[in-house]
Amino acid sequence: MGNDEKKIKTILTLLLIIALVLFAIRLIFSRKEENIQENETNSIVEEKNELLDNDTRIVLTKLAISYFKELNNDSNILNDILDVECKNDMNIEKVGYWEYEGIDLVNNDDMIKVYSFNYLEDEKEKNILIKLYEVGTTFSIYPNEYVEENGNKANLTKPIQNDNNIVQYLKDEDRTRAELYMDYYFELVKSNPEKSIELLDKKYKESFASIENYIDFANTISNKDNTIIYAERDNNTIKVKTLSGMTYTIEENDFMDFKLILDSYRVKLDNYSELPNERKAEYICDSFIQMMQLDDYNSIYNELNEEFKANNFDSYEKFVEFLTENKVVFDSYDLTQRGNTISKSYQYEITLYKSGIKLSKVINLIIRLIDNEKYEISFSIKE
Repeated sequence: MGNDEKKIKTILTLLLIIALVLFAIRLIFSRKEENIQENETNSIVEEKNELLDNDTRIVLTKLAISYFKELNNDSNILNDILDVECKNDMNIEKVGYWEYEGIDLVNNDDMIKVYSFNYLEDEKEKNILIKLYEVGTTFSIYPNEYVEENGNKANLTKPIQNDNNIVQYLKDEDRTRAELYMDYYFELVKSNPEKSIELLDKKYKESFASIENYIDFANTISNKDNTIIYAERDNNTIKVKTLSGMTYTIEENDFMDFKLILDSYRVKLDNYSELPNERKAEYICDSFIQMMQLDDYNSIYNELNEEFKANNFDSYEKFVEFLTENKVVFDSYDLTQRGNTISKSYQYEITLYKSGIKLSKVINLIIRLIDNEKYEISFSIKE
């Protein structure tokens, strides 16, 4: 019996060893499979991220903004950019205030890529499909109504090229982003002005006396030539200069997540009180010029020296009449300091230009600093 028990124990021990070895082998192969799957997943994610780089996001978002613009304007161009599947019996509703949600790649064919452009409208998730045929050729749009009925399905036939469905590929640069954000803002000013105020910096937004006051201002600047001539970035801030001489500030948190400041005088610089007096005077001069460009006569009138006001304009209406008669349209200027700085007074001669041509009218501006925050001005306009 003793020998039999030993044999049984030996056999059991061997079986246990074999079982442990098989388990270890299985565990090794299982981990290898997991690594292979993980690598495949990472490869897919990397491929998707590569296809959805910033250049592509900018191109797709610009196409979406153009589509919403043509839709809201009842433009004939709309027929040129809708896919052939969507041109018949498709009742497409106009799009008001919308918020960017993101972009997904839903079809990665070698020749045709289909993207879902996702947005929020009235807190409801919506999306359009954007079909691109090869790089830099043609595109077509599937409206949200089509997606709701058919899902993210798009035919993979090449759109017929026309004057309005050619893709212009753009690089992700500060100027390109600035153009995208300002296009989005000005489209909202036209389609849903009451909501466009939500894109403003909180403190700047509060500087407007009423929503009507803001809308008047927004309409004024939207009618100017807002072609961007340069854009400079400092961390998350992009400073923009336009062809009409306007200066805008974009505070960017993330792609399509930004706030705007549309002038420099409604809300003073945070460090204004700490600036040297001469720098304060230059800042006030820049603010005065922006008020002139925006025909913001009320803001100028409120800054006038009381004696100067009484001697020249017995009413606000007379002041507006004077500026209207002497109105000059300009897009750039030179600033020359004149005279001395006695009693915190600064005199400037402002030479005006339009499209690089020097204009005949010159503005002489006198600024008197009263304290760290307050100041008063007087000025003349001469040939």
